Amino acid sequence: MIRISWQDAEGQYDEDGHMIAEWNEKLCSWIVCKEFEESYYKGEIDWWGEDNDFPGACTEKEYLDMFPGAYDYPDIMVSWTWDDEGYYKEFQEHTKEDVTYTNSWQYLNYTKEEAINSTGKYCKFNKYAKNVKVYYNGEKIFDGVLE
Repeated sequence: MIRISWQDAEGQYDEDGHMIAEWNEKLCSWIVCKEFEESYYKGEIDWWGEDNDFPGACTEKEYLDMFPGAYDYPDIMVSWTWDDEGYYKEFQEHTKEDVTYTNSWQYLNYTKEEAINSTGKYCKFNKYAKNVKVYYNGEKIFDGVLE
């Protein structure tokens, strides 16, 4: 049995340091490394041992069977900017300068309109932001106040 012992931002590793699964940024998922797929299919990888609960992985093929065309999904990026008043209302802290937070999604098969209305309103950050910018495959599709 291969036991996942630790993980970092790039991979999940066994006790000998072999990378068993790697993080796929585009798919936003843990993908089993090719050399361990046979062990995966035999059920020989333990993500949920006695004292760990690392998120399980799947093969790239399984992922693409569930989400065909995932590599063609758009790259969506949103930036929210708050002044002191808006930042305080959102985070209960004061700031001397405007603060911008940016997040990106590469695993959502959204249209441009969905990108603005869903990711632009992520965590309701738009509520007190003085400006929201939404980018879709590098193109700025929204720049303003998002109600």
